[in-house]
Amino acid sequence: MFEFRGIKASYDTLEKQAVKSVKYYFDEMVEMLDKKFGKDYAKNNPDLLAELVKACVNDFKTCSSGKIFFEGMEEIKDGLIEGMGQIRYGLDDFFSLMSKGEK
Repeated sequence: MFEFRGIKASYDTLEKQAVKSVKYYFDEMVEMLDKKFGKDYAKNNPDLLAELVKACVNDFKTCSSGKIFFEGMEEIKDGLIEGMGQIRYGLDDFFSLMSKGEK
């Protein structure tokens, strides 16, 4: 039976994690901008800060979606391989019985 072994968190947990993630990206971008361009640069350029945070979120979304997709494809591949093996063994049994003249 196919069972996806991906994300096991509840929607409530995922929602809380989303807030933590945005805070993490926000803090990292503030630190990066202020380090590169001087104190309070991020504070004085909120539109740039917002776009950088969005870029981080989008990058993570793209990468994690790709990872989930490929993990899912691996699950499907493994299921197909297992299913084909079961079919082969069933056919081997069938032809073995047929060669003995049994029906």
